[in-house]
Amino acid sequence: MGVHDGHRQRVREQFERQGLDAFTDIQALELLLFYVQPRKDTNVTAHNLIDEFGTIKNVLESEVDELCQVEGVGHETALFLSLVGQMARRKELRAINRNSVLRSTIDVVHILRPRFEGATVEKAYVLLIDGEYHPIDCVLLAEGGGQKVHINISRLARIALNKRAAGIILAHNHLIRSAAPSNDDLAMTNKIERTLNALEVQLLDHLIFYKSEYYSIKTGEGAHFFSC
Repeated sequence: MGVHDGHRQRVREQFERQGLDAFTDIQALELLLFYVQPRKDTNVTAHNLIDEFGTIKNVLESEVDELCQVEGVGHETALFLSLVGQMARRKELRAINRNSVLRSTIDVVHILRPRFEGATVEKAYVLLIDGEYHPIDCVLLAEGGGQKVHINISRLARIALNKRAAGIILAHNHLIRSAAPSNDDLAMTNKIERTLNALEVQLLDHLIFYKSEYYSIKTGEGAHFFSC
């Protein structure tokens, strides 16, 4: 038995009994590191990470090369921490409160904006909504290989019907210039709206995101900066 094995067993047993809420940030990070650093004193590494980044959130959202600069963190540990952070973010993005009511464009922005953060290609999402403006689901429609994304209208229609959506909100991002719609964006929106109208599904809006801006095609309003 190694010098740290007894301590690790006690920490694991505490987690099993009490859950993570009983742990400080340092202790939680120490426990997490058990699974990638089987022989090190992970308490020291956890302290080093928190000293450098301030919070667990910042640790798990840091780039691999940044994590590797911290004493006690090698490439495998950095990859592991990055993976945990990205898995947590994916879970957060997939979680939609179906009991909430979408009362404004800002409510929709809160759901859609995180899906475009850090994007290096254009993406398109559809937010599906029931007749009482509760969100049903948010689905990735397409991901471009560069600065353009193509929306398959037939697939979009199938998704809307399968989810029994009364309405949908489209969203995609721009990589350059601004959130203002291009002529292609407007033409595609009109084409999608005609298709959905025939299916008695309402296109409620089409939002475009660019950096800290968004644009609503429904209202025709210019780019808005958000602080949410």
